[in-house]
Amino acid sequence: MTNNYDEVTNVFGSTVSLTEMELSVYNSIKLEGEMEGCHADCAENISYNTGIPMKKIRGVISSLVQKEVAYVDELAAGCGDTVILFEKK
Repeated sequence: MTNNYDEVTNVFGSTVSLTEMELSVYNSIKLEGEMEGCHADCAENISYNTGIPMKKIRGVISSLVQKEVAYVDELAAGCGDTVILFEKK
């Protein structure tokens, strides 16, 4: 993969740069994970949709959380963690 970067806005309205893999995960959630007024998806679906292995997905999700672009939550007991994008409405 090349080191292409793109910018998105985090929860505080600041612009942050995303790597190619971060952007791929971000776009996958935006395209495939719309639910109840937000964009969210589980790591397994994100891995399947992007082709990025689960071991790498965990690191990419962690990076998105550190950049305050997304957060991880358990939406329903027993369903596993879900990655939710911070979005300004």
